[in-house]
Amino acid sequence: MNINKIALSLFFVSCMYMSGQAQYMEDIRRYSQSEQGATARFKGLGNAQTALGGDISSISGNPAGIGFFSQSDISLSLDYLNDVNQATYFGEKSRNSLDKVGISQLGAVFNLPTRRSIGSNLTAGWLNFNVGVGYTRTSNFNTTLGYTGINPESSIADFMASRQGNVFNDFGWEAGMIDEHASGHDIAMTTLDNVQTVFNRETGFQSETNLSFGANYNNQFYIGASLGFTRINHQVNYVFMEDGSIENAGYIH
Repeated sequence: MNINKIALSLFFVSCMYMSGQAQYMEDIRRYSQSEQGATARFKGLGNAQTALGGDISSISGNPAGIGFFSQSDISLSLDYLNDVNQATYFGEKSRNSLDKVGISQLGAVFNLPTRRSIGSNLTAGWLNFNVGVGYTRTSNFNTTLGYTGINPESSIADFMASRQGNVFNDFGWEAGMIDEHASGHDIAMTTLDNVQTVFNRETGFQSETNLSFGANYNNQFYIGASLGFTRINHQVNYVFMEDGSIENAGYIH
């Protein structure tokens, strides 16, 4: 192996490593636990759409199933989200709720009759060829969580003064929230019993758009294929507030 091949191999390995570090474990769990989008009929059947046909949900779940259609059809299904979160922070109870209506499934099947299905003999050969276009929402990321309380044990300045909070040291020093002790380690300059409030709002969804083909041969053999496109839209707004005072410990930075 020459030096060019070695350099190229190291380049690909480094790219794979960097892309692997770009995700959090929480993101892996969130994006991998998607649901199969379906019409209200298949939802009522427990999403048992891979074994059945004749439903527009087959566009994404079982493209051969759209071979059952003998005429064009269109379908729209809505869902309702009622998200309720309760939290207790230092004895203070909080409750946040979110209500949202959205599109769960939207699709259409276009029936393209064959010459045999147009004629009088409908019992043999290729009876129809169908094209389906469908949209399904496979995950809903909308949620709201908030809590507030009086913290008698620590302040955000304690986190800034720790090693884990080193990235916030400059901000903490400029705001007068941390200082340097005579022994050389950083200390928090805020008092305790501060009112702390956290608000976390997540929005977005994961969806799939499919283009499918299905055909019916003699009402005995069904064949299909599907091409899917996935979209992920996820946004997080996290706010932390602390209402307290800064003490004058007399240390000089």
